[in-house]
Amino acid sequence: MLSSSETITFTGSRLKLVPQAIVLMAFILPLGFLGAGFVFAIGREGATPASIGGGALMMTALAWLIWLELVTLRRIAKPDVLMLAPTGLRMIVAGRTRTIPRTKLGTPELHKLSGRSAARSIIVPVAGGSRVVIAAEEYAVGVQDILKALNQTKAGLPIDAPEHSSQAPYLYIAIPASTLVLGIMLVGLTAILAN
Repeated sequence: MLSSSETITFTGSRLKLVPQAIVLMAFILPLGFLGAGFVFAIGREGATPASIGGGALMMTALAWLIWLELVTLRRIAKPDVLMLAPTGLRMIVAGRTRTIPRTKLGTPELHKLSGRSAARSIIVPVAGGSRVVIAAEEYAVGVQDILKALNQTKAGLPIDAPEHSSQAPYLYIAIPASTLVLGIMLVGLTAILAN
C-alpha cells in the first residue's frame, strides 16, 4: 500500500527512553532488596497477616515496575515506527503493524496524554469509529513535524522531510539526572547493607 519512494519514516527515539529505564531501575533495586528482606523475615519469624500483606503488596509493586522496565527495554531495542505516505499510514508499535489508507483518516488533533502531563499525543480518528493514538513526544522528531506530515497524508500531498529536533535536553539533562537518582539509590542501599 505504501510506496517506498514516497514514504517518510518516523522512528521512536531510544535516547528519550533511557532516562525512564534508569529511573525504573532506581525503584526496582530497593524494592527487590526489601522484598528479599520480607521473605527472610517471614522465614525467620513465621508468617503473620501483616507480613504476608506487606510482602504481597511489595511484590505486586515490584512485579509492575519490572513489567514497565521490560516494556521500556523492548521499546529501546525495537522502537516504534510511523510510516507516512500520500496513500496512508502504517504504524508498527509493540511488534504489531497497523495500516490505514488515507481515505479513512480523520483530521489529526494534538492532545495532552493526561491533564497533569506535559507529554503530548496525536489522536487521528479513523472511519468506523476507531482512532489511532500516536505518542508523538517519543519520536526523534518534533511533534509539529509529525502533525504536519499527518495532515499532508490526509490531504494526499507529498510528505515534507522532517527537521530532526535536538535531543540535547535528554543527553545533557535527563540522562545525567536519572543516573544521579540511581546513584543515590545505590549509595543508600550500600549503606543499609553495610550496617
